[in-house]
Amino acid sequence: MYIVDVSQRALENSNKLEDSICKDGYLQPERARSTLYHQPYKRPTLKLESETTYNLSYSKLSFIPQPRTSFAKYEKMLTTKPGKMESDTIYKLSYLPSTTKKRKPFIPRTNLSIHGYHDMTTINKTSYLNPGYVRTISFKPYQSKLQQSIPMDSTTVMKESYQYTPVDVKRPRKREFWQTKFKPDYGTTNKLSYQYVEPLKKRIRVFYKPVITAKIERDTIYNTSYQLPGRCITK
Repeated sequence: MYIVDVSQRALENSNKLEDSICKDGYLQPERARSTLYHQPYKRPTLKLESETTYNLSYSKLSFIPQPRTSFAKYEKMLTTKPGKMESDTIYKLSYLPSTTKKRKPFIPRTNLSIHGYHDMTTINKTSYLNPGYVRTISFKPYQSKLQQSIPMDSTTVMKESYQYTPVDVKRPRKREFWQTKFKPDYGTTNKLSYQYVEPLKKRIRVFYKPVITAKIERDTIYNTSYQLPGRCITK
């Protein structure tokens, strides 16, 4: 067994692993330094302007904003808001937060029932009550004609208005056209108004050029321009 004492000052001998007894050992290489953060940060030399045109625009808040940890209802969170909400508007209390009631589940029913006592005693007593079993009377019809024991009075106010008056029913005769047994008078107020009038014959229209036999008046200053019609000068 051999014990070797390696001196820390002899760094040049550590690189020569061929002649060293620690040939099979491992030495960690130097860590490569990043060039991105080679230059350290420096303090800013310019002062950040905080007094702006609106003075307190960048002022600190009076309270520290905290993250929301409770997810309760909106009505419970109204108390944590800073300040008082103005609700006395033109339409009084029109902008108040709507606090809705808890909705009840709608459960459909098989049959509708009436809540409360149903009064069955009406103006006509027991008129709407269940009559129950109604007993009927069975009768045997008469086989022959019923004879009245009292004579029927047929003399009424309109005297024998209900007495039997037979009416002769005749077979309807064959329908015939109505025939005139006299000659109609054609001499009306406007004579010959109903006589046959032949249609007028078509008239062929022939266009022609009129022949002017007069001389056109040219003396039109204010002299003979408005002469009466018919005063034409012939050739």
